[in-house]
Amino acid sequence: MVEWLAGNRIRGTSTERTTGTGFNSVIGGWKEVGRHKLTSAGDTIDITSLDNKRYYMVLQNILGSASGEITPEITFNGDNSALYPIVRNNDATSSDNAFISNYNYLYNGMGGTNSDRFIVGYIANKSDREKLYQHHQCMNENISDANTAPRMNYTAGKWRNSSDAINRITVTNNTSASGDFIADSEVVVLGWDPDDTHTTNFWEELASFEVTGSAVADFDSGAFTAKKYLWVQAYIKSDGGNISPRLRLGSSGTIDSGSDVYATSSASNGGGKSDATARTDMVTTISSLTTPCFINAFIINNTSKHKTVIHQAVHRGTAGIGQVTQRRQGVSKWENTSNQCNIVGFHDNDSYTNMAAGSIIKVWGSD
Repeated sequence: MVEWLAGNRIRGTSTERTTGTGFNSVIGGWKEVGRHKLTSAGDTIDITSLDNKRYYMVLQNILGSASGEITPEITFNGDNSALYPIVRNNDATSSDNAFISNYNYLYNGMGGTNSDRFIVGYIANKSDREKLYQHHQCMNENISDANTAPRMNYTAGKWRNSSDAINRITVTNNTSASGDFIADSEVVVLGWDPDDTHTTNFWEELASFEVTGSAVADFDSGAFTAKKYLWVQAYIKSDGGNISPRLRLGSSGTIDSGSDVYATSSASNGGGKSDATARTDMVTTISSLTTPCFINAFIINNTSKHKTVIHQAVHRGTAGIGQVTQRRQGVSKWENTSNQCNIVGFHDNDSYTNMAAGSIIKVWGSD
């Protein structure tokens, strides 16, 4: 049934909708187009026969062996020729490293023993243009406490092919690495195209919360259904005083505010990295600013592993033309290795209580 409203507008009922969630269902979002999980130790994770999508998001959950080093690399369409120039930065050093001699793969340069990797990457996949690629990586050494911060890497590069769309993505352990990707290492490829009309979206909204009333020192998403991959976004306002929002995770619907359960490695405004270990929260923003900030974070949420987080924040700065923003980027871990995270929140550090009404947190997830 269709009901006609004023101005020849129409309103459909739930019987005409393709899902039971009504108009909140997103049409044409990120769709899973490929996945490969290892069932035993190996050095290659290969995803073939990919749909031709204008953009890809690639989630890499690479688990390392205790007995040797791993260094994951990425190639497209089985092409191992010297067509992958890159620029990378490990641990927020003062200058990037450029590799313009055209490697046989997109090289990330982060080797490590007994280390797990969480990598979130993006690809622009226009068939008649060189394919542009970037990723952020969190490398976590499997140390059982929060006294050691994870390491971070940013890589940007390209595949110098301007005649083919990507139909295959392969992640391979560098031939000089002595270890293996262990069982349950996984790569998930998501695709997006402007012409997509599907409603089978990978990212499902799990929670949303907005601060109302008086400013607060803490707020959280509330409990949600735990998923392996989590995506958290927050916009946090100030009531005029200083704010220093810090991310916290939790299980069983309760935020963990323990005295030494988080560790962070981060950098502000292009400066060198700073490690903050054995903390009660993750250092996700610049301290003591009075202007709003936007935070974007991805979490790998394996039950028996540290929960590792890739996070970025931008602070608005003074409103108006000619005023600069400020930024912080980093990686963190929550030392819990027995539960999945099913609640996230922010703590206003330094005893502030200035996170104001209109501050909001949203959580998406997928297995």
